[in-house]
Amino acid sequence: MNKALSIELMLTLPETAEVAADQRWVLTAMAKHGQILVQVLWRVLGNESDVCDAYQETFLKLAGINSVPEKAKVRAYLLRTGTNAAIDILRKRRNSKKLSDELQRFKPESYTVQDSDLDMQYLLDQLRQSLVMLPDSLQQVVMLRDLGEMTYSQVAEVLGITVESARVYRRRAIIMLAEIMED
Repeated sequence: MNKALSIELMLTLPETAEVAADQRWVLTAMAKHGQILVQVLWRVLGNESDVCDAYQETFLKLAGINSVPEKAKVRAYLLRTGTNAAIDILRKRRNSKKLSDELQRFKPESYTVQDSDLDMQYLLDQLRQSLVMLPDSLQQVVMLRDLGEMTYSQVAEVLGITVESARVYRRRAIIMLAEIMED
C-alpha cells in the first residue's frame, strides 16, 4: 500500500450517525485538524507505520476523555495529544535501539555493516532519539517549531505559553540537543 493511500484511509472518518453524540467533537476535530497533525507526525517520526500508530493513539485518547475541551482550544489539545503520542513512540524506538545495540556486541564480526555518518537519515534518527532526552516542555517546542514547521505564535497557542517563552524554550532545547548529540 502506498503512503498517500494509507494516509487517505486513515483520514477517512466514519459517518457521524454511527458515533455517540458526546464523541462527535472528536470526529469534527480530526476532520478539521487531522491533516496538520499528520504533517507534524511525519516530520517527528519519519515513517508511515509510526505516524499511523500515533494518529490512532491520538484518536483513541481523545475518544476516551469525558470532557470536551473549549472550542478555541481543540486544535491545541489535538496537537499536544498527538505530539505526546509521538514522544512515546520515540522513547520505545530508543529503548529498542539500546537493546539492538546490546545484541550487536554478540554478533560475529563478519556480519557487521559499515555506518555512514554523512547519511541524512542517520542524523535524523539521532535527532529523534536525542529529543526524548529533553524535558517535556522543550521537546514539544522543538517538535512543533522545527519538525512541525509551525511559527512561534502557533507553538505558543498550542502549548498555552507566550511567544517569548516559546523562543526561550527552543533556545534552551537547541543548546541541550547540541550537548546530547555531541556525546
